[in-house]
Amino acid sequence: MKTDTPTLSPPSHPAPSDVDDQAELEPEVADLQRRLAAIPTEWIGDELRSALANQAKAAARQRSLVDRRDALDRTINEALAEDNEERALIAAQRLAAVALVVGRVSAIEVDSSLAQEALRRAQEGVLSALQAAQLTQPAYLVERGQWQRLPDGLRLDVRMEPPHPTDLDRQAVRVYEALAARIDRQYRAWLNWQREAAAGGGSVDLWTALGMAAATCEHLDGLADQVAEVNALITKANRARETSGETWHLPPGVAVSAD
Repeated sequence: MKTDTPTLSPPSHPAPSDVDDQAELEPEVADLQRRLAAIPTEWIGDELRSALANQAKAAARQRSLVDRRDALDRTINEALAEDNEERALIAAQRLAAVALVVGRVSAIEVDSSLAQEALRRAQEGVLSALQAAQLTQPAYLVERGQWQRLPDGLRLDVRMEPPHPTDLDRQAVRVYEALAARIDRQYRAWLNWQREAAAGGGSVDLWTALGMAAATCEHLDGLADQVAEVNALITKANRARETSGETWHLPPGVAVSAD
């Protein structure tokens, strides 16, 4: 997936106070600080961080010069309206100098390979968060799946009873399926977004991609306590099932395919 070179624009709201004097920051630099603060530090390599900082500073310089050019242009118009030729001439001389500099200041492009590396790290971050949210499967569901995959002749045999759930099994299955659906829904949203981005021409804005990945990780990390609680309940149910002798086993010599 190709990653578009990131571009910076003035923030729509104040950036967080992550520097000594945020008020003195140029809008472009403050915007970069805000964006970086929302992304896990390890996703942005030192080289990319430096390149983004240089890009923000160049954008601020370019915007400052354009602002000066526009201000001088207004000054000329005001001076002429007041019949103040001397003031108009002085402003015109300054405008010519500023225009010359503006024409020589160009935006800095960030190496696309650096952006691709950040996106790769973000993808790894999502997979790591998904792995951390891994749920233990209830033993009853495993046994039921094995029974359902038996050959019809065996499964329909009245002597081949299906596994029977205990009350604790039912509780474990209920919370497992509810939380597994939430985790799956969040991860599929991430995958669908990636597919849509690829279908849209194979390019994706770096900040949009990193923001989506960070939001997915934040959501999955936010489920950590629930995952631990559900896994503890499932482990308890699995042990109780085994201790009580409710565990269902495949008939001798019979094997079924895995899920």
